[in-house]
Amino acid sequence: MSLFLKILSLIILYLITAFLTVSYATVILILFRGLFSNKSGKNKVDFFVSVVVAARNEEKHIGKCIKTLLNQSYPKNFYEIIIVDDRSTDRTAEIIQKLSQQNSLIKLIQIREKNKDIAPKKHALETGIKAAKGEIILTTDADCVATPEWIKIMVSYFEADVGLVAGFSPTELSEKPTIFSKLFTLDSISLAALTAGSFARGRPLTVSGRNLAYRKKAFEQVNGFQKIKHHISGDDDLFLHQVVEETNWKLRYALDPRAIVKTRVPDNFKQFANQRIRHASKGRFYTTWLKLFLAAIYLFNLSVILILPISIFVPKVFILWFGAIMLKSIIEFLFLFRFAAIFNYKKVFFVFPLAVLLHPFYVVIFGMWGQFGKFEWKD
Repeated sequence: MSLFLKILSLIILYLITAFLTVSYATVILILFRGLFSNKSGKNKVDFFVSVVVAARNEEKHIGKCIKTLLNQSYPKNFYEIIIVDDRSTDRTAEIIQKLSQQNSLIKLIQIREKNKDIAPKKHALETGIKAAKGEIILTTDADCVATPEWIKIMVSYFEADVGLVAGFSPTELSEKPTIFSKLFTLDSISLAALTAGSFARGRPLTVSGRNLAYRKKAFEQVNGFQKIKHHISGDDDLFLHQVVEETNWKLRYALDPRAIVKTRVPDNFKQFANQRIRHASKGRFYTTWLKLFLAAIYLFNLSVILILPISIFVPKVFILWFGAIMLKSIIEFLFLFRFAAIFNYKKVFFVFPLAVLLHPFYVVIFGMWGQFGKFEWKD
């Protein structure tokens, strides 16, 4: 290769990497600003609330989940707990039935056969929502635990023009906390921070069904899950995008530590990988602007990986790589630490240096795997 081509290649590499790095940093800064514009809920009305939980083979966790739902500060005559048992083959239904006999707030609905026309979890949730009496629907998972003021705080965000409220669901519950469990927690913080920042900017990226609330009217306006019924997941983020595109409801993020719903750390790497691949697989069904946004993030992280081996042999490229990594790390740290401080999760940041090294590979591998690979889930 001639000297001219080498210089030209180096210039192109610098320009592309610099553009992607600055673009990435700009987006994170915009989302960072969004955290400061989130306001507390002003609603004072005690709406009747239906908490809907889909459960399948959750005998180890469903009891603890229900206990936290019963231990809410919200008026007991203003909410109900609907647990939809989706063809469990263990003692899940038996446990729910026993608890429902002890407390009238709990209502058990059993699905005995698989519906071929709609994905199982969507079918379970839709069945529960149709039976719900509440004006506000709250959803969480059977292996989650809610804070005592969860319902109260989530409802406080439902002002007259608000149709959907999202909340923070950290991956934290673990029998044996390890460095990897802390990485999982940091990962959930990063996803939640992106969600909160994007909500504040009026361009919601995603949401977690583990801590989600919406008006039943909004659910009915978009015809429930019918337009997305064949996707194995998406009862949260794909539904969110429907509400954004098809209704005029405003959306809020509950940036309040009293509205946390904690979930379990994956039991093993296979479970973690399946979860992340499942999340990434929904990207092909997102709106055009969101696909472009995710593609830009993917390309930036891919460039960071590809430049690394070149930088070992070319000092000038190493400076470029190091600069990109440093700017990425500083911007991400400021953004995530701000979010974590709101929810009292600053202690988890001792694993941040390790996360900085793993993050580009994490994005590239699972992003690609989610589009072309297969994953397993409860059948």
